[in-house]
Amino acid sequence: MEYAQGRVVRVELQSTDLTTGTPVKIYDEDANEVTLQPHERLILREVHISSEQSTDDVTLFDDADDDNVVDDGERLFHVGSDTTGTTEVNRDRDFGPEGIACAIGIPPHVIASAAGEVVLTGTGYIVDGKTPTARLDWKEADFGQ
Repeated sequence: MEYAQGRVVRVELQSTDLTTGTPVKIYDEDANEVTLQPHERLILREVHISSEQSTDDVTLFDDADDDNVVDDGERLFHVGSDTTGTTEVNRDRDFGPEGIACAIGIPPHVIASAAGEVVLTGTGYIVDGKTPTARLDWKEADFGQ
């Protein structure tokens, strides 16, 4: 089954303190800020996170319950210490042509383990999720195609 790509967007966030979950900003191709509607879903194609070593861990997540806590099932992408304690300062992630689906009507949030400069950029597109309460796998949802 093929899906319409939808409205192409880019995401950005830059802060020196992301110790509480902060939503990413979404922009269209003309640099106008975009607000997700309750029936829309952001699909991320790629993400780049750059951070100071002091931040240690940076997580991109769906804050579905708006509590600024990364709950089970909400983690989209994580950059941080590996088992040897080495911190990844710059990290790119390509989610492929299908992308990774974010929660319907909610922009993804970013949280860091400590204060320090974090820059997140990425690209994606917005699709119609049809039902704001649906928590379906987007690849199985019918987007009217």
